[in-house]
Amino acid sequence: MDSGIIEFYSITNTADRAKLPVRRVLLKAKEWYEARTVGFRRYYTAKQANVNIEIVARTWRLENISTQDVAKIGDNWFTIKQVQNGFDNDGLEITDFSLERMAEKFDA
Repeated sequence: MDSGIIEFYSITNTADRAKLPVRRVLLKAKEWYEARTVGFRRYYTAKQANVNIEIVARTWRLENISTQDVAKIGDNWFTIKQVQNGFDNDGLEITDFSLERMAEKFDA
């Protein structure tokens, strides 16, 4: 896992009850990742659902990250479109994250 560091955040609303939502992020995990190829089938299946999978990032198994969270690689923010737990060729537990770039940026 040597493509770089990926950070995972949960999104919370920090506004008072009667105010407009103020979205903030809280760090959940910071891991090394391996960039994977976005395969032909995955790419076109996502396109049919109006989703643009830009990166598939593989980490060691992370059980606490879901599609309700967001990811950050460098200065780029991504929504997590799919989380797939599995095993690599050596039988080690991994998680693959299908990521779509977001226009929204957060202060982390």
